[in-house]
Amino acid sequence: MWFQFKSYFKFLASASNQHGVHSPFVYNLVTQCFYDTKDKPEYFNITTYRTRLFKTEGEVTLKEDDQIRKVKISTLAKKNKFSNKKSKLLFRLSEYLSVQSVLEFGSSLHLVTASLAANLKTVIQVIEDDHEANRISFQLLKEANFENLPDTISKLSELPTPHQQQVDLVYVNKLCSKNDFNTYFSTLLKLKHNDSVFVFNNIYHSKENLSMWEEIKNHPEVRVTIDTFLLGLVFFRTEQAKEHFKIRL
Repeated sequence: MWFQFKSYFKFLASASNQHGVHSPFVYNLVTQCFYDTKDKPEYFNITTYRTRLFKTEGEVTLKEDDQIRKVKISTLAKKNKFSNKKSKLLFRLSEYLSVQSVLEFGSSLHLVTASLAANLKTVIQVIEDDHEANRISFQLLKEANFENLPDTISKLSELPTPHQQQVDLVYVNKLCSKNDFNTYFSTLLKLKHNDSVFVFNNIYHSKENLSMWEEIKNHPEVRVTIDTFLLGLVFFRTEQAKEHFKIRL
């Protein structure tokens, strides 16, 4: 927590708004998407789902450090800390970029799924191995009247081969251990196209996460990154010079 606190003040000291952006693509993204304050009808379904989830008393079994315990879904949701602000931003991002295909790496109790599924043009695949929590939150999505429910798979290896599938948006809820990072990031890169965006959650969660974010920024295929503190966005647009931005939301 102390690391995140210090990191936030460092971020504020170096971040800017649209006035510090000279890339037309990033400037338009910031002004027309990030800073879009208009209310949208799709926010209703997102909020409905969040409300249901945070009130769900159903329990799931968790195994942590060789101990098994029962935890309420509502408790997990509150600990998740995926804010309404993030939810709305993700929806706007998918709408602004005309996203159609989504790969979600870790469902985060489908809080992210709801944000992206509110855009009816999206087709979502979720990689999630917590089947019990996934089953309960999936039912809540149905009850919140989401029409384009996601397909769930357990492993990245179950995805179609890269020549069969390219993805417009990849969302990574939790950066894995550094030992596994290069392997799965290399696999995800095979699914991208020129206009894909990768979105990373919790890049300031720990020193290790921030170190992995720096590796992502320095990858030769990465052209533009946007650090909003809440989320890290990665673009691969070959027509753009390599640039890194920090944007206050």
